[in-house]
Amino acid sequence: MKPLFSGTIQIVEDDWRIIVWICSTTSAYQLEVLDTIRISQIHSLVTQDIWKTKSQVVYVAANIFGFDFTGNL
Repeated sequence: MKPLFSGTIQIVEDDWRIIVWICSTTSAYQLEVLDTIRISQIHSLVTQDIWKTKSQVVYVAANIFGFDFTGNL
């Protein structure tokens, strides 16, 4: 099994713009160093034609040389 992502993408109807994007993968998908990685983005409309990333969170959990690490970026 190759490393895979699972998640959700929400798109504005008739405009085809991404407003929410959430994806993650875990050690169940045979990651070697990372245990879990989760990325979420929320986009908002600034003007009629301009969208901006309102929120972005990257969560990482890893096990390196017997030490567990977790963090958000």
